[in-house]
Amino acid sequence: MGLNDVSCPSTGVCIAVGQANDNTTHTPFTVAEQRAAGRWTIVPTPSPDSTVLMSVSCLSATDCTAFGTRRVQGGDRTLAEHWDGSGWAIQPSPNPAGATEGELDHGTCASPTSCIAVGIWAKTGTKEQPLAEHWDGSNWTITGLPLPAGTGGGSLSGVSCASATDCNAVGEYFFPSNPGTLALGEHWNGTSWTLRPMASPAGAVFVFPQAVSCTGPKHCMAVGGVNTSGVAPLVERWDGSAWTIQTDAAPAGTELSGVSCTSSSSCTAVGGNTSDTGVAEHWDGTGWTLQTLPVAHKNAFAGLSGVSCLSATNCTAAGSYSFHGGRGTHALADHE
Repeated sequence: MGLNDVSCPSTGVCIAVGQANDNTTHTPFTVAEQRAAGRWTIVPTPSPDSTVLMSVSCLSATDCTAFGTRRVQGGDRTLAEHWDGSGWAIQPSPNPAGATEGELDHGTCASPTSCIAVGIWAKTGTKEQPLAEHWDGSNWTITGLPLPAGTGGGSLSGVSCASATDCNAVGEYFFPSNPGTLALGEHWNGTSWTLRPMASPAGAVFVFPQAVSCTGPKHCMAVGGVNTSGVAPLVERWDGSAWTIQTDAAPAGTELSGVSCTSSSSCTAVGGNTSDTGVAEHWDGTGWTLQTLPVAHKNAFAGLSGVSCLSATNCTAAGSYSFHGGRGTHALADHE
């Protein structure tokens, strides 16, 4: 069992989502947990077929939307579920015509009538393409996405909306003749998407932004990883005019998978590294500093996949941990 993301709409209230595997069939099914009154409790979720929840966004304790994928006959399909404070219900979400693969990797809601979800889709025998969908309060619809000229495919893995008309999505794309990937940035103005080019470190073969958090039109932080001869962390900052690569504090071997900003001078990023330990670092407006994490369990390997901050000193991160030689993973939540 592992948690992939967490969203905390108010102090002491959080929803985390992920997946677990059936002990007999090993089929994955959705998992959601709620934090209230200082305790985490599992909340039943619809889990048709083989399903995984990858992301969650909460506007309040009674208004959360989770995103993921489900396996059906003929392939994978996008999945969206809504929490109203008492139970989860599936929201029908579309897939591109002819798609045999559809997945919503991340989503965010600016209001009850405006959510954006991003991910990937593909047809049999074709390369994966980035996918974006918009919620208008009643329905999810697919929105068109521009791509750099000559692109062979790509994906979107993170999105953040400072408002209903100001959303930034990040991911990766590739050229058919290039074995690696480059950073992909897109901007939504409430009506359509435009490319917002991101930087790719010189010499990097694979560049893969995983998450982004925006507090306004002139401030976003994106995190992920790069791979040349080994994995290294990637951090990029949007200042209202361009994305620029930042020097961060995470050690080599780290891949960052989640970030949450509460202002232009306070962001927390989380992830894991090749030493199988969770990683957290904080941005204070001028630089990044590594943060100390509690040990999940003696002799356990841990990683953090998502984080939600209400202030510079109030963050909750979610992930998983496992034991060397043991079977399965366990849900993990850290609070600062």
